[in-house]
Amino acid sequence: MTLRYISGAALAALLVALPVGLAISQDAGERWGAAMMAARQAYGLAQVELAVQNYAIALEIAEANFGEDDPRLYSTMINGATALRAVRRSEEAAAMMERGIEIEIALNGEDDPNLMVQLPILAAIYKDLNRYDEAEEIYHRVINRLTTAIGEMHPRTVTLREYLATMLYDAGRPDEALELFGEIVLQWEIALGPNHIRQSVSYTGYALMLEREGRMDEAGAAHRRALEISNAAEMLR
Repeated sequence: MTLRYISGAALAALLVALPVGLAISQDAGERWGAAMMAARQAYGLAQVELAVQNYAIALEIAEANFGEDDPRLYSTMINGATALRAVRRSEEAAAMMERGIEIEIALNGEDDPNLMVQLPILAAIYKDLNRYDEAEEIYHRVINRLTTAIGEMHPRTVTLREYLATMLYDAGRPDEALELFGEIVLQWEIALGPNHIRQSVSYTGYALMLEREGRMDEAGAAHRRALEISNAAEMLR
């Protein structure tokens, strides 16, 4: 699935926001690069709808001029899907991310390290769509790969486990989620050292989850621990 077709009038209006010379450039690579730059700049300025539109321009150029052996094609799809998710067009985002990742794997193989960044984005999109089984499968796949490559206590690995815990809770599996979260809040101290603010943030999330389940004593203890770490971290600054 590609982004929605943009009419000639809309395209002309969008070109005003693109770098000078894009409209008359005959080189597809230059036009694609300018559209991608405009999209990234818009996304960085939180002009997400404009980013989506510019990624649509870039994708139209890429599909018309680049083959599936060209990394620019899957790069456009993956970036465009991320922007689509930000504007809650999750079905389109999922289809585009799936296709982009499929092309990337065909070119670079299953061991491409970039997949360790892109697959969790796809899992998050699946979570948005309540496709929890698919999201869980991806999280476990990436966590296992990261555990082998960089270790179980690396911050990236712990972060992915926290995403998994949150997903499990949203999927209606609170006992599993809280058991995992209870491990994660302790792992942050191993991953980043004592009194790191990231551990405090995690404890706060854990406490809120406990509160929602009516486990108020445990929630209070988690909130207090979050405050202790936050205060200690502040003293170290």
